[in-house]
Amino acid sequence: MRERSYRLAAGGVWKENIPVKLERGARVYAEWGYGFSESGTFAIIRQRDNGNLDMVEIGGQMRLVSNHEPIYEGYSQRFGIGTYFDDKEPDFRYSEKEIADAIALAEEEAIRLENERLENERKDKETKEKLLKEYDFLERAEPYDYGKIAAKNLRTLLKKKFPKQKFSVAKSGGAYYVKWTDGVAMTEVEKVTKMFSGGYFDGMTDMWQDVKNLFGELFGTIDYCFEEREISDELRDRVFKEYTTENNFNLEDKTTLECVWRDVRKRINETSY
Repeated sequence: MRERSYRLAAGGVWKENIPVKLERGARVYAEWGYGFSESGTFAIIRQRDNGNLDMVEIGGQMRLVSNHEPIYEGYSQRFGIGTYFDDKEPDFRYSEKEIADAIALAEEEAIRLENERLENERKDKETKEKLLKEYDFLERAEPYDYGKIAAKNLRTLLKKKFPKQKFSVAKSGGAYYVKWTDGVAMTEVEKVTKMFSGGYFDGMTDMWQDVKNLFGELFGTIDYCFEEREISDELRDRVFKEYTTENNFNLEDKTTLECVWRDVRKRINETSY
């Protein structure tokens, strides 16, 4: 049996690539994902009539892969995402003992991972029960309105934690902006907004990365949330005066003055008034 696929050759022209039938014990290299994806070296257990592969990983993460639909390339042409047959050593075969040992290890690893999954589920359930009890004043979110309910809950939580501070939580474009004047420190407000974070944008991969957030699963998540604290002239001048009096700076020196203003801004950002 021969599987037919295509690869992009030099100059951007699609070139036909026809690998031979992969027999039991043949070595392939499989990779999934983008950029720095996980990859491994596998031994073929069988190639099904539909061309899909049953494989066992040799070393690595010790995975058993069933009915995998391959995108063939020769290993010498390795690039991107696919399943690469060993065209450098096409006659190489793992022994039956090596295959059996790898399957045994993979089955043990599968049991360990399943037990780990069940334990994590138990812990997550316990944590969610505690969160529901602690934040019973918040509204439960459903998948279709995660952002809308999250914004509502964010307003409620900010009011609960900082009852004397007036906040504005408004959506502009695809982001929410939390704005306030003086009062609560930026760092304190960030602790609250981050409770609703569902992920972050990874500049390395140029992709959005979801993160596990049990609080967000219950009460909603906001992908993009920015904090903007406006500082009044009155507060800025007061902190400047306090800081310079404490340290007895020579404000006639421009370099010293620049450093003072830098430290004053830092103090204001980290302090509630």
